[in-house]
Amino acid sequence: MWFYIVLLVLVALLVLCLVALRMAEKLFHSFFDPPKRYDSVSEARKKTPHYKVARKGMDLMDTLEVEDVYLTSRDGLKLHAYYFPPAEDTKKVVLGIHGYHSYAKLEYGPFIEFYRSLGYGMLLPDDRAHRPSEGDYIGFGVKDRLDCVDWAKYLAQRLGDEGDILIHGVSMGAATVLGASGEPDLPRQVRGIVADCGFTVLWEEFQTRFWEAVRLPRFPFLWLVERINLHRQGFSFREHSPLEQVKKAAVPILFVHGKADPTVPVAMAQRLYDACPTKKELLLVEGAGHAESIVYAPEEYHAAIRRLFGI
Repeated sequence: MWFYIVLLVLVALLVLCLVALRMAEKLFHSFFDPPKRYDSVSEARKKTPHYKVARKGMDLMDTLEVEDVYLTSRDGLKLHAYYFPPAEDTKKVVLGIHGYHSYAKLEYGPFIEFYRSLGYGMLLPDDRAHRPSEGDYIGFGVKDRLDCVDWAKYLAQRLGDEGDILIHGVSMGAATVLGASGEPDLPRQVRGIVADCGFTVLWEEFQTRFWEAVRLPRFPFLWLVERINLHRQGFSFREHSPLEQVKKAAVPILFVHGKADPTVPVAMAQRLYDACPTKKELLLVEGAGHAESIVYAPEEYHAAIRRLFGI
């Protein structure tokens, strides 16, 4: 009798484990698979204040000289970027890194007119796994930070010793540029970094959002997703954290965050700011949600950039 009870329990546990693994596999793909189209915009997003501002900038981009440029990543991926030369005969370019499931032109539509007014061109890469850039899985800034450094090196070589590079990242892009801030081979032509609504550590961000996103307990599912990612991409969620990287930064950093951000807690911005050893500024925008600070407070945003970087 006891034998059959124990056997039944073991079979039930095995079934539960298999179900959990199957669900974790689906969760991994939902988090890390590339977006189906790199330039797709949902009807709901088109109604947001951010999109209305972005659309104006994207229309401007359509009138500008633009060049498609490519870079091979350190792990062999062909990455794409749009290069908008400076409006004037300068050596000044902003390297803009977009966020999760976004794309370059949409993310930096709200910024291009401002940067061009300062004499800056823009280099706007499509993140790995965001087409047309290659990649099987989204990197959440871990591998992308090295792509960011390599794009900065590309600009440094193109612009020469007099190059003036400002790096700007939004959302996952902010985590990417903060990750790049601590890399020892970041080119000396980089003047500074703007990090808009970046997270501290990928593990902490997943812990914060996991229940809201999938309505499943973090244990065991988040742990299982991490193990799958470790096998597929070679990194854990606790590796190469923006929080640890920013402690090694050598350039000024502007931290921007909306006080009403439902995706990345505003407290993360304060922790990142506190950890930064260089010249820095923290801009917290009242009422702004995730990646909306430029919409709610454009003048304050612009002024903070000019003030911190002396431009």
